[in-house]
Amino acid sequence: MRKDNNMIIQLQRYYALWEECTAMYEEWSKDQGLSSNGVFALYSFYESNGRCTQKMISEKWNIPKQTVNTILKDFQKKGYINMVSDDSDKRNKLICLTESGMEYTKDIIENCTQKKYM
Repeated sequence: MRKDNNMIIQLQRYYALWEECTAMYEEWSKDQGLSSNGVFALYSFYESNGRCTQKMISEKWNIPKQTVNTILKDFQKKGYINMVSDDSDKRNKLICLTESGMEYTKDIIENCTQKKYM
């Protein structure tokens, strides 16, 4: 019985920390003019040398494909990405960062990963 109670307390601590971290991340993303999902999408490009698919982003971050699609349409409107046919899988479009998209992604992700919070 005591072990179960300890596990519940540990889970409550974990959830409290998770909620706090999520709130801080969402606030930081909002300060950058993005949603946290938008930052996750940019991070996917950052990790994959500027090229990935909608499916890769959706699966890596557990974001619904429609949400990813909306984010990508916004990035495309801003000139950050181009969509090209994926020769290895005709069902998918390969999404590539433009030069301005590379600069934008680098600025956002490096700002996020180098930021010191107190």
